[in-house]
Amino acid sequence: TMDGDGGLWVAHDGGVTRVEVRNPGALHGPPSGLRSRQVFALTLHRGRLHVGTSQGVAVRDPASGRFTPLRGSPGSIGSLLSTEEGLIATADRLVLFRDDGSLETIDNAGAFLSVQRFRRDPDRLLATTNAGLRVYRRTNGRWQHEGTVAAARGRLIQLTQDDAGWLWAVREASQILRIDWRQGMRFDATIETVGGAHGLPSYAATQSAVQLIVMGGALTIASRGSLLRHDTATDRFGPETRIAGLPLAEARRQILALGNDEFLFTRVGGPARLGLIQPT
Repeated sequence: TMDGDGGLWVAHDGGVTRVEVRNPGALHGPPSGLRSRQVFALTLHRGRLHVGTSQGVAVRDPASGRFTPLRGSPGSIGSLLSTEEGLIATADRLVLFRDDGSLETIDNAGAFLSVQRFRRDPDRLLATTNAGLRVYRRTNGRWQHEGTVAAARGRLIQLTQDDAGWLWAVREASQILRIDWRQGMRFDATIETVGGAHGLPSYAATQSAVQLIVMGGALTIASRGSLLRHDTATDRFGPETRIAGLPLAEARRQILALGNDEFLFTRVGGPARLGLIQPT
């Protein structure tokens, strides 16, 4: 069995041996208190690592290296967001873990998928659900539902914002959508499907899962074997050429934003690989 420090314990005829695997990485699981092996979200809140899993939210103690479940946490956490009031999580409802240990339900309008702050107004939250896009405003330390973007219907899996003011989303079947909020947020904004006219392939036809990332203020779409960047001047997508030496394998990569235009990428399928993209 593995322990929380990356050591392998082996039982054999002569007793028990601990094998120290000299590797910069360590596997964290049941021995370190992390009960679920299905991890969907990671974030730092108040300097401590919080993990969203299929069994709720767990927080890591930096001194002991062990994970402890947060009290009252709902199951199957989709995303996490650190705010001044506490940690916001998406699950079968939208919840806030306040720093005093209390749990507050912000909204129970159905299953929530993702949550993030509106970049141009940090007092607003954008949350996706199985039914579309909902907006929340912070007033006196409480997040309250402000409205629903009527045109953004359906299950929105991903959501991101670029520097130009476009809000980008992915609907099931890898359909790329966007809302024009360059002049500010509007609940009556129309939603546009972005596809071949903008230089994108049909991701649904090729059954390619996609991932949205913002690098240097511009949107890049990562899919199997390709990285395509949006050019705001022409409103078209072309090859992402800003990442030197990144080979485009057939297997899709998962990319994790670290902040300040730094990203980790892992290859899905084939030999395991972890890389770091840094700005130059």
